[in-house]
Amino acid sequence: GELKISGFSSYLHFYGENLLLGIGYEANETTGETTGIKLSMFDLSDPDEIREVNRIVIPGITWAPAIDDYKSILVDAEKNLIGFYCDGRYLVYSYDSENGFDRMLVYDFFDESMVVPPPEGAAERWIISCDYGTLNPTSMGLWGKFGRSWYRVKEYYYDAREEKRQQTDQEYVQRLRALAGGREIETVVADPSAASFLEALRREGWNVKKAENDVLSGIRLTADALKSGKIVICTPCADAIREFGAYCWDLRSGERDRVKKVCDHAMDEIRYFVATIVAGEESGAQFFVGAVERRGW
Repeated sequence: GELKISGFSSYLHFYGENLLLGIGYEANETTGETTGIKLSMFDLSDPDEIREVNRIVIPGITWAPAIDDYKSILVDAEKNLIGFYCDGRYLVYSYDSENGFDRMLVYDFFDESMVVPPPEGAAERWIISCDYGTLNPTSMGLWGKFGRSWYRVKEYYYDAREEKRQQTDQEYVQRLRALAGGREIETVVADPSAASFLEALRREGWNVKKAENDVLSGIRLTADALKSGKIVICTPCADAIREFGAYCWDLRSGERDRVKKVCDHAMDEIRYFVATIVAGEESGAQFFVGAVERRGW
């Protein structure tokens, strides 16, 4: 069948049964001028009558490098994730037939302009934060205090499923020691549920603090810390930067303000650090907690 629509799709990807996702550009039907990025969902259930059943246009963006580099587009129908690089940041959407495309990034204000090289010179303090996993990824971040800000200057990230090998607690202690790189680490802030790993750290002489683990409060504190410059992410932290571009609200969970348990390991570890260390520094003083809004186009 034939289908006439405005604009065009440069990237096509099957999205579950009888659906085809298109990512491309909206265009002025008279002049042909590109007016924005367009996401389209096509219904293929009747080959003789293909229909564009949902669409969304992101206005004012006339070029997205991801559309010319298909490897930088993430499409996972099973996890209901559509993500691509655009306008200096990653845009992440979900899709359902009733609501169409819905942008759902938790830290949707975060973009590459907020990522900086590690500061030069000696930090006043050093702390490591850790989210521990056995089959799930383990994420560790090295934080240095420079002036009023904490910089996440370096990270360690290991995905046992992807690597097809689990590491022992002792091996993770060795990875943490390597991340410290001989620096004097004041505290290791760690996942409070990782009892065996916490004990392994203590046996090796590390000062360990169980992290504050209220998810929503931690997200709000982290959003405020990022916006105010209390924490800064540095260029070597590639996995944290990747997760910022994919950490999403679960809009179909039936629960208000619940996040998806996908691409959340560096996000959890950063949240632990902010809620336990940064917020702790502000105790006794006013600490504004801003709301994290779930916005759509």
